[in-house]
Amino acid sequence: MNNKQFKQQFGQKIQSLRHLKKMTQEDLAEKVNRSRDSISNIERGFSSTRIETAYNLAKTLGVTFPELFDFDGAANNKGRAHRRLLEDVVRILQPHDDETISAIIKMIEGALTVHTKKERKK
Repeated sequence: MNNKQFKQQFGQKIQSLRHLKKMTQEDLAEKVNRSRDSISNIERGFSSTRIETAYNLAKTLGVTFPELFDFDGAANNKGRAHRRLLEDVVRILQPHDDETISAIIKMIEGALTVHTKKERKK
């Protein structure tokens, strides 16, 4: 892999992880103290990034630093990201009592039913 290919794969990885987190380039830029243009250039493979920025990108995007450079395991990233999102839900719900959690589960189930019906109509 040459330098250009590396930057392109790294950029695609950043973009993919950012989309999984439902973040805009502006959101990500703000969290890692970079400009939106800087994030755009990284994602398009036009520029490299400092090690500190790469570390902050990994942390913000919810992956380990080595995972950020695992281009072969890209298919696994969706599974990891999905698991992390579910862990976030559990973390958010954990301090609440059973009655509140049950009510939230019913709301989630209702929202998913509506969403599924909309998807079927497409």
